[in-house]
Amino acid sequence: MGSDKNLTSAPLLAALNAEVIARLSALAKETDPSLLEQIFDAFLNEGAERITVIRESVSAGDAEAVHRAAHALKGASTSVGAHGLAGIAGQLEELGETGAVDGAMILIGQLEQEFARVRIEMCKLSETCKPG
Repeated sequence: MGSDKNLTSAPLLAALNAEVIARLSALAKETDPSLLEQIFDAFLNEGAERITVIRESVSAGDAEAVHRAAHALKGASTSVGAHGLAGIAGQLEELGETGAVDGAMILIGQLEQEFARVRIEMCKLSETCKPG
């Protein structure tokens, strides 16, 4: 049964970097207790918008827009400790930089799955966040 508990807690490590979250939490504690929630809310709202832009840009064949949106999502993801999400966004950024979007839909599926995992973990850490 102990292994079930380990499997349940494993996504937190995979979705969010504990060191980054600890730094953000310490900053919030020192400055404004609601800061972490504000950061998470902004990231989740803007991240969802960027993923929509990436998906629409791939559908339109607009590699440059994919590149720009994926670059922005990669940077934001790194800042909040969502390194897995940043890695997938980086792959999309590189794909967009080549001027092609072939194969991007597979990466978008992965991006959306990882974003959902990040959202769940952020919501577990935030009092006001609502998953979904």
